[in-house]
Amino acid sequence: MNVLTFSLLLPLIYIVNAQIEIPGACPANAVQSNFNISAYLGKWYEIKRYQTSFQQSGDCVTAQYALNSDNATISVVNQMTILPNKTAILSINGTGRLQSTEPPIDGRLFVNFFGNESDYWVLNTDYNNYAVVWSCANFGNNSMRM
Repeated sequence: MNVLTFSLLLPLIYIVNAQIEIPGACPANAVQSNFNISAYLGKWYEIKRYQTSFQQSGDCVTAQYALNSDNATISVVNQMTILPNKTAILSINGTGRLQSTEPPIDGRLFVNFFGNESDYWVLNTDYNNYAVVWSCANFGNNSMRM
């Protein structure tokens, strides 16, 4: 199986290719309260997403989260198979961290790929069966949502 390395800056891709540009600023969405990062670790499978040009030829997206040895950050490995032949895998490695470590902890995290940090908000999860994750960035009078 061929392995491809993703070489573009992920936050730049969010900005340029997010596809969902909405007039107005990012809303203040409620996030998971009393977030348990340890319970969130593991492998997650994507079921639905906003349409994005950098994922338009991908399928079977997964995200693997593991606690790093510093006990303060998590490793993030995102993967997807490339269509139409599904023989190549695109893999992106990064890190994540809680936006605040002061109790009560909520589901606001940062993810960092290639030195650029972006919001990663867990809006809701039961830690085993589902997680609703959202990201938004303001650009002038508009916002880009993922």
